[in-house]
Formats: sequence, C-alpha cells, structure tokens
Amino acid sequence: MQDARILHLERLRQWRGSRERDVTIGQLVKRIARDSRHAERKLDGLEDFWFTHVPNAVATRTRITGISNGIASVVAESSSVRYQLHRILKSGLERKLKDASSGRIRSIRVSI
Repeated sequence: MQDARILHLERLRQWRGSRERDVTIGQLVKRIARDSRHAERKLDGLEDFWFTHVPNAVATRTRITGISNGIASVVAESSSVRYQLHRILKSGLERKLKDASSGRIRSIRVSI
C-alpha cells in the first residue's frame, strides 16, 4: 500500500512539476522561424509595396516595424530620412498605401 502511494506521488510530480526547457539551437531556430512567419503575415505584403513605391534611397534607410490599430509604424535611420519620408508620404504615397491596404491602414507613424 505504501509503495502504491509513493508511486502515485512520483507520477504526480512528473505531471505537475516544471519541465526542463529545451535550450538547443534547433529549438531557437524553430522559434525564430515561427516569429518571422507571424511578422510576415502581420505586415501582409506591406514591405513589397514599400520597396516598390518609396524611392530606394529612402526605403533602404527605413524599416517597417508593424501595424497596430490601423497605424503602420515605420522607423527612420535619421531625422533627415524621416523628413524626406514625411514629404514623400504627404505628396501622395500615404493615400496610395491606404488604398492598397483596403482600409487596414488608417495612418503612418514615422519615428527615429
């Protein structure tokens, strides 16, 4: 009877106890791949549109970080790039981007 109780407690410890984390490189690669697929779905072709419509000199110095509540966030390398991008957006690119996103993007926030 005592052995059955000890065996039962050992099984409970295995089920309820904390498990060792897998810290191998393979697990890290899988997590990075999963996160990048998620980010790609979230941006939903915005990067392709960005690199075809924004001049190359500005596009290579900016990075799209995400879309949240209809606001696309873009990070510029410097204040001069931010100014150039702001002028390009106001000259019609912002309207094209809103139209191409089918209402998913309401505005664009550019930060440094």
